[in-house]
Amino acid sequence: MQRKFESILQCPTCRQSGLIRESNSYICKSCGIEYPDYEGVATLVAPEDRKKNYRKLLVLKDNTEFWTKEAKWDKRFADLVPDGDGILLDFACGGGRKRWSESKGYEYIGLDYYLDYGVNLLANGKNIPLKGNTISICTSNAVIEHIPDPWKACSEVFRVLKPGGKYIGSTAFLQTFHERSHYHMTHLGVRYMLEKSGFIVEKIIPFRRSGFEALARNLFIVKQPISYLIRLLFPFIMFLRKTGAGFIKIFYSKDTEKMERISQFIAEEPMRFTSGFIYVGCKPD
Repeated sequence: MQRKFESILQCPTCRQSGLIRESNSYICKSCGIEYPDYEGVATLVAPEDRKKNYRKLLVLKDNTEFWTKEAKWDKRFADLVPDGDGILLDFACGGGRKRWSESKGYEYIGLDYYLDYGVNLLANGKNIPLKGNTISICTSNAVIEHIPDPWKACSEVFRVLKPGGKYIGSTAFLQTFHERSHYHMTHLGVRYMLEKSGFIVEKIIPFRRSGFEALARNLFIVKQPISYLIRLLFPFIMFLRKTGAGFIKIFYSKDTEKMERISQFIAEEPMRFTSGFIYVGCKPD
């Protein structure tokens, strides 16, 4: 499994290619650093970022059950991944989607900083141990909010993608702090992150679940009834807000500047109260 993508590996310390495979490790022939496997999984982590234990600490889930399942992806997220060829990098993959990715025509790399069901390459996301311009598609499902430096991680994704390659990801917005999350971005934050890294932004899509519903699911012991109530009421509340904005537009119909601001307010309404975003960035040819 490791040898399939061995030709595009690079040293995470000196960033040179030419890793030599030994029985249970890789050795960089440029800087001489050895990278021992962890529990049979290739582990390319720079010495300063290494850990003794790469397994996740799960408080609320049974470890045995958690580590024997593929990840679940929202259908709208999965539908954005086209059929193709080349390599799909599942960035911070967790349980991963190896079989599904292979059915789409890709060779699969499941990269994570923690050992999980879908992982076949342990690495730190701020320093992806892959050569530049080698990946066809990169996915990261509910990942970026958990990374201390998402801009650095996004730049690394940009580096390894081929020209024309796509980065398809999702991230939290109006959600509670969870699993050591660092940044819950607005749609403008997501756009800035992608554009600063060099991507052309193709899509930023709000989650169907509102932030109110997502917060309620963590605030209350009786989750389902409150969640369903918010789900029923929220579209009506949004309708009232949009209708109110429409009346304001009529009132300011002769003020061009205010009309533009109100129109922008209405256009951004779906982004304002969502629990998160799906996004697609394309690396220019």
